[in-house]
Amino acid sequence: MLQIFICFGGREGENIGSRLRDFLRVEGIGAFLASPKSPDVPAGTDYKQFIEEKLLSSHLMIPICDSAIHKSQPARSEIVKAVQNNIPIIAFVRNNCRAPKEIRNRWVPYRFDPAYPESAFPQLLLGIYRRIDWEREQSEDLSLRYPTGLPLFREYQKFLQRR
Repeated sequence: MLQIFICFGGREGENIGSRLRDFLRVEGIGAFLASPKSPDVPAGTDYKQFIEEKLLSSHLMIPICDSAIHKSQPARSEIVKAVQNNIPIIAFVRNNCRAPKEIRNRWVPYRFDPAYPESAFPQLLLGIYRRIDWEREQSEDLSLRYPTGLPLFREYQKFLQRR
């Protein structure tokens, strides 16, 4: 199962990240929101170590980029760790905001309107499928490659039919 790590910088980002996590799970994608309040973090767990393990085992990171992400040291550290470990990143950027400098120009960001971020989730989902297909095509591990990218595209077609 595809695993996505979602990070954020403030309350708005956490709220959007939580809705995005739920959306992705309904679509059959494993999604983890890096939040101390997350029910996915087992009680009594070393939070920082758990977050790092989740990040390093993810196929892709999605930072929720609003103005608060620039001030959040934990989110910035997670982004730097993802960059250092070559984890693909797709920025989900609020209109009139910028992605952190560490990830600008790495991949096309997806923008959202803060009044209704869910309207951008289907486009972001397509971006996830495209990015993972691209990563597989670029991989030197031949077991990850397939010739056309159709398996994930078919998943997206199924998604469109359900809408």
